[in-house]
Amino acid sequence: SPGGTTNLMFDKEKNCRINPQLNLYYQNNLTDDQLIMANIVASYEQPNSHRIYTEDELIYTNDDFKTGEPLVGIDNLIKSRTYSVLGEVDYERTWENSRVTAGIRHTQSWITNDYVEQGIDDLMNQGNSYIFGEYWMRLGKHFDFSAGIGYSLYSYAPRGRESHTYSIWRPRFTARYTIDDYSSLRFNFVRMGSVITLDMLSPVVQEIDGIQQSTGNPDIKPYATYKYELQYQYNRGIFYGKLGAFYTHAPGAIMPEKVWVGDKILTRYNNQKNAEELRFYLDTRVMVVPDWITLSAGPAWHRYWMRGNNYTHTYNNFYAYATFELSHWNFALEGMLQTNFNRFWGESLEGGENVHTLKLSYNYKDWNFGVMVLDPFINDYKVKSENRNRYAGYYREMTSNAIKQMVAFSVSWNLNWGRQHEAGQQRIDNSINSGSVNAAGK
Repeated sequence: SPGGTTNLMFDKEKNCRINPQLNLYYQNNLTDDQLIMANIVASYEQPNSHRIYTEDELIYTNDDFKTGEPLVGIDNLIKSRTYSVLGEVDYERTWENSRVTAGIRHTQSWITNDYVEQGIDDLMNQGNSYIFGEYWMRLGKHFDFSAGIGYSLYSYAPRGRESHTYSIWRPRFTARYTIDDYSSLRFNFVRMGSVITLDMLSPVVQEIDGIQQSTGNPDIKPYATYKYELQYQYNRGIFYGKLGAFYTHAPGAIMPEKVWVGDKILTRYNNQKNAEELRFYLDTRVMVVPDWITLSAGPAWHRYWMRGNNYTHTYNNFYAYATFELSHWNFALEGMLQTNFNRFWGESLEGGENVHTLKLSYNYKDWNFGVMVLDPFINDYKVKSENRNRYAGYYREMTSNAIKQMVAFSVSWNLNWGRQHEAGQQRIDNSINSGSVNAAGK
């Protein structure tokens, strides 16, 4: 009720995504120790997004109310289209205790975002070329490693604006030490480049409400992400366990920020100081009765540090899951329980699902019949989101009673018939995701 008036707010969002892909794979074993692999992917993506937002004055008269003067009316419809093609060719040569792999990959995309309300068609041609080489070697009985180097060249050509081209070296290293017949240590490191999407660069301004707006930033710069992971694995008899630690940081990460521009709060993309995540996790699996009952469980804890140009945020999250599987006589009974795995980026928290399921299935020849119940025992479905901006932050929880004991049925039939050919494992399997653009919302 700002200024003594009461407002009626209506906020509706709708997203629709179509994304057919064609994936072609070819492999030629030149000799017993040499092979060439090729993968071609063609993709069309149409991620349309529509948001309607209105505010009307609400007038109370004689224990009733009616709508008065319209205060805000927003209709943000974005029609997007992306055509992409990806091609990759790899060569691999294997020796008794070593292996070398080299390859080249290129992705080209043609992207159009049609901002209907603003009457603007924003177009961009985007290319990504990547050449790499990797060497793996086993030293003795206890140690093996792989070291690789890649070089990426990115190009962005938005229509009517300055084109951008940049390159980045992408080293990677993996080492594994086998302690004994049951346990091993593993270390991974990789440096990755960033992919900049058209909505990040677009200067089109979208209205969010009466005082908030959202836009891209044509001046953002690419950045590198560094990932480190250390794992300890133990596998003996009926027990398997993995204990790990994961750390990543991205200096100059592109993240949203909110700033005052005149009498409006503007949300825009910008290069921030740093984004960091530290995670510890444990995965365990026990075959209580071999070929009958398997139990799995694992907790995880992660912490985020988001250091922006005008904000600093930290966030801690504890997560756990547990599953069981009982299978015999073509029957399978499966159960799963998971708590919220929440992610933090910039100033925003996006919550995961707090949910559990129970599923019973039966195999009969080429048929499979299944029934699943969602939240059969408790009704605690909750997804939360949060923004910690000092000017326009929010805290939101979404709950639902309708999900409790929701039942789903499934029937599947294996259509294979005739002569069956033995197919080798596909060694490279690419996919294309150009990133969808969403109408700005609260």
